[in-house]
Amino acid sequence: MTNCFKCGLDDPGIALGPVIAVAGEQADPIAVALQAQPNLCSRVGMQKSNASPRAIHGELRIGSLKPSRLSQMGLLRSEVHGLATMNSKQILFLCTGNYYRSRYAEELFNFHARSKPLAWRAFSRGLAEKGSADNIGPMSRFALEALQAKAIVPEGAGRNPLPCSLADFDRAHLVVALKEAEHRPILAKRFPGWENRVTYWHVDDIDAAKPVEAIAMMDQLVRDLIRNIDARS
Repeated sequence: MTNCFKCGLDDPGIALGPVIAVAGEQADPIAVALQAQPNLCSRVGMQKSNASPRAIHGELRIGSLKPSRLSQMGLLRSEVHGLATMNSKQILFLCTGNYYRSRYAEELFNFHARSKPLAWRAFSRGLAEKGSADNIGPMSRFALEALQAKAIVPEGAGRNPLPCSLADFDRAHLVVALKEAEHRPILAKRFPGWENRVTYWHVDDIDAAKPVEAIAMMDQLVRDLIRNIDARS
């Protein structure tokens, strides 16, 4: 039984219960994700809307939050994207700086996983402890341009590269390093034992392969990965 300290309701449905469609309509999938987060109404109710926490709690409970309602609440889809992955299996993409290859693979995988849909979501990290001073902006323009060419809006385009930690490995159900020759030695040094537990691809960084070639290779590898996961689902 989940107690919401803000609105005072004891309601297991807000954390674990099924989403009930309202008036025969299909509940917004974001509402499904929001249900997984107890006490969300305490953050949203008074802080981001004029509605009472009790009213917000009720909307969360029945799964009636629609995109327009999220907008009224001031809750962006980017804010709840992480919640949508809470009940999904996680795949971790690794490259050196978390700036180009792993970011592209993450965004491409999530686009296809949502389209299927698959109960998998990707996140990405860098194996280097510090990012390169040559990297301008939060994400490589080559990755951004390739995604734009596919009409994919990257959800994580505004975040800075992140270094990998042991917690990231614990969170992931599958780990893919983008270039074995480059990343196996770093894994062995920084995370001993993990160098033999990840899946390796062979996608070169920009110093060794033209972006058009690396992007095409990642396109195929992600498609194959999606196909294999879908076949086992």
